[in-house]
Order: sequence, then structure tokens, then C-alpha cells
Amino acid sequence: MKIRKLLIATTVFCTAFISCKNSNNVNIRSFETLDSVSYALGVDVGMSVKQMIDSTMNRVVFTAAVLDVLEERAKMTSEEAYDFLNSWFNAKTG
Repeated sequence: MKIRKLLIATTVFCTAFISCKNSNNVNIRSFETLDSVSYALGVDVGMSVKQMIDSTMNRVVFTAAVLDVLEERAKMTSEEAYDFLNSWFNAKTG
């Protein structure tokens, strides 16, 4: 069940991330309504993902994978990623 939550959060994060990828240069107080919703969703998803992933994970690789999926050039299929993560979580929890 934890893996499904991670995959759902990642999917939502991907959507929000691409919408706000240049948010460092944006004044959130001047956002249009949809931009405010997008940013708030990105904050919410980011907090969820931060709690769910191992703190030693490589954020650069994680972000690259998100962008690869959004640009339809992922190096793993959704099924391959699910199977890999399922095996990894099972091995980690023993």
C-alpha cells in the first residue's frame, strides 16, 4: 500500500512540478488563481514526498526521472518502476 501512495504522490508531484519548475523567479503573491492552486498543490505534494522517501535518496536523480516522465523519455516503464520499488521496499522492510 505504501508503494501505491508513493506512486500517486509522484504522479501528482510530476504534474505540479512541471507547472512550477521556474517558481524560484516568481512572486507567489502575484499568482493568478490557477498558479496559486498549482503552487499550493506543489507544496503539499512536495511535503508528502519528503516524508515518504528516504532522506539519503538522490534528489537530482529523482527530479530527472520526473522530468523524463513528463517529456515521455522515461528509462523505465510504470510497471518496471512499480516492480522495482515493490522489491526494494520488501527487501528494506525484511
